[in-house]
Amino acid sequence: MLRRDWLKSILVGLLVLLQQFFGVNLRLNSDDEEESTMRVWLDIYDPTHTDIVTDGPIFVRSAQVRRGLDETGSCSVDLVGIDPRVVVYLAPRRVVEVWVHEDGFDKRRMGTFVIEGDNHTITAGSNARGVSGRSSMLALIDEVLLPGLSYEAQTVETVVDALAAMAGWTADVDASIASDTISVQFAGGESVFKALQVVCEIKGVHLRESASVAKEIEIGPFGDDAGVWIDYMEGDAGEIHRRSDSPMLIEQMQIQEESAEIFNYVVGFAGGSGDAAIDLGLSTRGFVETVSANGRTHYIIKDNLSVAVYGKIMRRVDAKRIVPTDTTDSALEYAANAAADAIKAKLDRHKEPQQIYSVMLRNVRMSIQPGDKIHLTYQGVVNKNNLPYKWIDINADFWVMRAIEVVRTDGPVLQLTLSNIDRYQADAAGVIVGMIDALQAQEVDVQPYPAKQSWGPFQQPIDTSEDITFSFPIFDDVLRLNSVVAYISRDVWTAVAGTAAAGGSHRHRVAEFVSSSPFNSAILANMTYEFSAVAAADSFTPAQIAFAASSGFSELYTHSADGNHTHDTEFQEVQKDTVKPEDLDITVNGVSVDTGLFPDDASDKYVTADIVRIDITDAVKGKAGGYRAWHEMVISCGTDRGDISVVFQIDADISKVRTT
Repeated sequence: MLRRDWLKSILVGLLVLLQQFFGVNLRLNSDDEEESTMRVWLDIYDPTHTDIVTDGPIFVRSAQVRRGLDETGSCSVDLVGIDPRVVVYLAPRRVVEVWVHEDGFDKRRMGTFVIEGDNHTITAGSNARGVSGRSSMLALIDEVLLPGLSYEAQTVETVVDALAAMAGWTADVDASIASDTISVQFAGGESVFKALQVVCEIKGVHLRESASVAKEIEIGPFGDDAGVWIDYMEGDAGEIHRRSDSPMLIEQMQIQEESAEIFNYVVGFAGGSGDAAIDLGLSTRGFVETVSANGRTHYIIKDNLSVAVYGKIMRRVDAKRIVPTDTTDSALEYAANAAADAIKAKLDRHKEPQQIYSVMLRNVRMSIQPGDKIHLTYQGVVNKNNLPYKWIDINADFWVMRAIEVVRTDGPVLQLTLSNIDRYQADAAGVIVGMIDALQAQEVDVQPYPAKQSWGPFQQPIDTSEDITFSFPIFDDVLRLNSVVAYISRDVWTAVAGTAAAGGSHRHRVAEFVSSSPFNSAILANMTYEFSAVAAADSFTPAQIAFAASSGFSELYTHSADGNHTHDTEFQEVQKDTVKPEDLDITVNGVSVDTGLFPDDASDKYVTADIVRIDITDAVKGKAGGYRAWHEMVISCGTDRGDISVVFQIDADISKVRTT
């Protein structure tokens, strides 16, 4: 490193000496610089785009800058390879600003890029060098999100500012969406640029690099008037395009109309797959409509005018990256609305044919941003039967989808891709937000999936005197509850009856001694004993009885016992009752769901004579405070007695959401 810095200092010093003492022109990269009014140069910065590392501008032969809507863009420049400062300052991953200035006009920055490619072309008598790379938005790709990042009910501006700051950038969010709230969670491992695209997908808007502020991303619907009118004038002489006072004219134009991507009738889904995908049923948007087919309700978005003009063209559109950040009803509704908005935005961009104009312009003295609109005027006239016939007449505003600007010392050339719709063709290069279904669901770890779980079986005895209660939960990880079914079965009471056999000599105390007094001149004693006057096992009411008996003993026991005994159990046959519970009434969360169950009345709910299947979904979903809670089923018996068993089968879509 020290040797390289030492060499750099010597080279720069030599250049200064050459200029001072020998009059060497340092603009080695400028052909005919003195005769040209167009100057193109580079300012080179360190890889963080913070400190400039050159001691002055490095002039170049030519530069090409590619700017695209929703893509990173790129740049390339051609230089003279023997310029010592080129050797010193053009190093990998440095950030290069490309500037252009024409006499009589303000200087402007054409673009900014990161040096990724460096090519030398050496021939007899020449040494050319070209450097290229993606735009400085590469910094947004080089910063990767860590797992667990989520934003709950935050404004778009807050989310975008936080994401851009991770890469050391700032953000300019259009006022029309800046204060809108969004909820979004990222899987981790995706770039900041990808995360910003997800935000744009949710809101149906675009992103681009700022043309005036370094290290700033712009997000919004765009479509502002660039204040540019361009005209195509057939028969213009080529020289007019090169005059400094000539207007911005079209040198060449290609016209294409594409209808292969039209659709106007959409079945839309948010995150998830198959039957677990989040449909638009929870959306409150007025443009979401319902249709019934295959025993289900389906949710669609359509454009009636397009259907009338082009016929019904149906597609499924998935907004895979739009998933709820929580399993609450409000979070589900928010996700459904966000998905509906994103899908509607895509439908609006595909409901009519796309008109694409590729135009090449000269005399361009301003940077035209992708996402802006410019006005195009063109009249095509041909002679038919010796009469003029106007075969095309264009006079409208069009979106700038991509701009490729080439600047040489003889003037700038700008190639624009214009469109009546702000979307790319299906085979367009680059990653774009408009293709919502191109975003892969596998990159998201909060996708819902279907799950069936059973709670039970649980069994309790029942008779006509007491109701019985069964409890079951719907947990917080349930994203959407599809159904809850209870299987209730009945049976007779069962008992194992047995007797206690003698296990050894033993005795039982019959009465407790209390007191004695002389009786009949002391020949007998008047013995008083205490018994219980009630039969209840948990109550004692004393009752004293006096006996005339021989004295000398106190307690009274059963006959022939030594005070030590055990009982051995002998099992006999299983004993079963002869009746089963009938006339059962069922309530769930205080709501009656069925009455008079059993005996079998041959209805569809009876699986067998002793098993019944009842749907309790509505009572569960209707629970006050939300269904993600514990629920109670109460069963009462109108006739007879027996055992009741219950199994709850819960069909739900589950989402494992981790936010920390």
